[in-house]
Amino acid sequence: MEPKKPRQNRDLYNLRYQDLTDLTASWGFTPYHADKIWRELYVKNITSIGQMGKLRSDLLARLEQGTEIRLPAELASLQSSDGQTVKYLLSLGDGESIETVLMRFDGRTTACISTQVGCAIGCVFCATGQMGFVRNLSLGEIVSQVIFIKRKLKEEDRELRNVVFMGMGEPLNNYKATLTLSTYLRMTADWPLDLVILRSARSVCRSPFEGWLTTKGRLILRLACTQRQRGSERRWCRSAAAGRLTN
Repeated sequence: MEPKKPRQNRDLYNLRYQDLTDLTASWGFTPYHADKIWRELYVKNITSIGQMGKLRSDLLARLEQGTEIRLPAELASLQSSDGQTVKYLLSLGDGESIETVLMRFDGRTTACISTQVGCAIGCVFCATGQMGFVRNLSLGEIVSQVIFIKRKLKEEDRELRNVVFMGMGEPLNNYKATLTLSTYLRMTADWPLDLVILRSARSVCRSPFEGWLTTKGRLILRLACTQRQRGSERRWCRSAAAGRLTN
């Protein structure tokens, strides 16, 4: 008989809001305490459980025993000649790597994040497509890219304004995790992105995207579509209605 593998702690950034509420309830805590943890994660953008300041000691003990925060490690960075754009190479827990880009413009900042390791679409003009598909990123791995960029901007006393899903991979082929993150960017009033229209744009090539716009709930999204034909390129946008998604 093979020995049982040790139980792995749950990544807090990989939990949906309801998952976090259920977890704390199983420990005997009210939704109020789940809200406090949520604020520490998504408003203060903490990188370790030890940074949670205003939680009960017994709740902190539970978190330290059964959960953890997994963030990617920065392997390398490449800055544009004007210093406004930085591409980061990030390492994931299983040794795979992804790219995340910080773009600075007059009056706004944008994070370009990845949703997959590799891509199955195989567009001939895309380096990611040529490497083939490896796997989808988890919700936590996508969230952690936003946290990474927000913390970089905090060093400059700036806030993140926009998020675009135009990094590695096809976000509509990792639909659930991508849409869940989009919801989280809108649902917390203290999150700076919630103060403006969240623009989640993605150049889509040969991917079914109508389901993105016809969800059970409603969410502000701007979908940028590029139709490539021989000798021409046509780009158009379509927006979904505003509102909160219900899982």
